[in-house]
Amino acid sequence: MDTGGISQQFPSNLSAFGFDMKYPIHFASSPGRMDVMGGIADYSGSRVIQMPIESHTSVYIQRKWKTKKVGKGVFAITSISESGQHKKRFVKIPTCTFFVNKPEAALHKYENLNRIFSRIKNWCAYIVGPILICAKENNIQLSTRDNFVIYITSSIPEGKGVSSSAAVEILDGVYVGSDTIEMLAVDVPDRIFFAYDSYSLTKAAQDTLEKQAKWLKANGSATIAIEGHADERGTREYNLALGDRRANAAKDYLMTQGISSSRVTTISFGKERPVNSGSNKKAWAQNRRSVTVRTN
Repeated sequence: MDTGGISQQFPSNLSAFGFDMKYPIHFASSPGRMDVMGGIADYSGSRVIQMPIESHTSVYIQRKWKTKKVGKGVFAITSISESGQHKKRFVKIPTCTFFVNKPEAALHKYENLNRIFSRIKNWCAYIVGPILICAKENNIQLSTRDNFVIYITSSIPEGKGVSSSAAVEILDGVYVGSDTIEMLAVDVPDRIFFAYDSYSLTKAAQDTLEKQAKWLKANGSATIAIEGHADERGTREYNLALGDRRANAAKDYLMTQGISSSRVTTISFGKERPVNSGSNKKAWAQNRRSVTVRTN
């Protein structure tokens, strides 16, 4: 949340929803899904075969510091449905709602946050909840004077069993920092990141791959290998297969940009080569990646 923004061409109307275009705006997108086999068995920890659908949910978020000493920060959330189920929903929640004020401001414990959300009984819990969890798990300092401006647009129909809410919840699973990224070439990042147990490409990942494709076109003799990686959770065999799917998802997208498959090889390292050896959500998010390496 407090790292550099993703390179992204943002809609021109974001300023109408409270965004300041001079400061970083973070973007993430996730598809809806259909349960092909297994249904709701995932709630009990069972395996489910799922398939992403073309409809998706996109979130734009900006964290701003309230400079005035008087007044409180807010979560200002706007949601617009592309499917026509609702034109626009807007809610403001004071940031201090989620803080213990004595002896000093600190986020409530999870059990207290759960009770707070049960009282609010609002769709916004799907958005605010992951932000607070991300902050607590990654030791990101929040304040009652923090302002979060959030704009959500979705083409996923609600209440139809295609994970309109889950699409929002998993967005924070895709790492948006830049501290582990190296450069394949000038202004060409070498890696993209994935949500938990997913090989779907976010808009940010597609933007990075398009930069890689442009560089490959300008360097016609260059060949690359795409390494697929996973976090530490799951078996060695499962993560090797997941890493392979991630590497091939990146390769397939490069091919749609006009890059010959003969110039691209793929390899999966599964969970064997973490970039962060920690055992927490930030480390897992950094390790869910594919990395493009020049091979000649």
